[in-house]
Amino acid sequence: MNRDDIIRMAREAGWQEVPAVRLAFAGFDIERFAALVAESLQSRITDLYRQLDEAEKQLDQQYKLGMEAEREACAQLCESRFMGDLNREDMEARRCAAAIRARGEK
Repeated sequence: MNRDDIIRMAREAGWQEVPAVRLAFAGFDIERFAALVAESLQSRITDLYRQLDEAEKQLDQQYKLGMEAEREACAQLCESRFMGDLNREDMEARRCAAAIRARGEK
């Protein structure tokens, strides 16, 4: 809300300009003016809350994607130890990778 918005709302509330005085109280309804200001502020606050909710959803989504990417990178690191011999170490590497990936499925 800027100066022009305030003046517009004051005029809607009955504030009149007088040549000798910039603004006069003649016929000015302070309650109407306060209601106009409150309505404008409430609208802006509602907008800000909506934007905040949207930003929170996006942040949650990015956080989730980051966790998934880190989990997959860790699983791939375990799998990089797999040599194809199917020995105990290879099997442990595969089990470790599977366990890491399974954490994202719960």
